[in-house]
Amino acid sequence: MINNLLTEGAVAGHMNHIYDNGEMTFGELKQMLAAAATGKLKGTEKTDGQNIFLSFDIKTNSAKAARNKGHIKQGGLTPEELDSFFSEHPNQALRYSFVEAAESFQELISQIDPTTLERIFGPEGNIYYNIEVMNPKTTNVIRYDKKTLLIHRVGHGQFDKETGSKTTSDDGVEIDVSSSFDALESELLNM
Repeated sequence: MINNLLTEGAVAGHMNHIYDNGEMTFGELKQMLAAAATGKLKGTEKTDGQNIFLSFDIKTNSAKAARNKGHIKQGGLTPEELDSFFSEHPNQALRYSFVEAAESFQELISQIDPTTLERIFGPEGNIYYNIEVMNPKTTNVIRYDKKTLLIHRVGHGQFDKETGSKTTSDDGVEIDVSSSFDALESELLNM
């Protein structure tokens, strides 16, 4: 078997399809298919937009974006800083897509009460969500007909600002942020 490094998806990296996951056991596949057959599997369509990580700084009431570990180390980029970062990008439609997505995210999220925001993003705003931005003007392979900001069900994490990597416990396991994602999903569904 040939191993190739697939580098895509910004901070999130490549999101596997089922057939991409060489680590999945037959038992795990069986559990997943049983959950799907009984209507207990939550899933989303794998989309073909541009990936970005978004968080929210409660102190400044501002969205924070990250496309790479350097942005995480900086504490994320505000929509204005994101605009500046992409100002020289050859595809200016991509620049405007990311900035518009961050601004829309900020406008929506700022409506949530501060206590809930802390549960969702952490007291330091170091929980980032894996987001796909789709815009008809920034087509990859699939042509979408409307602007969409999709929060994926996977890939989120609490990040260490010193390393730019996901925070792990003492035994090396990534910190579980599923309850934070659940709180975010609940808030968005109630809006």
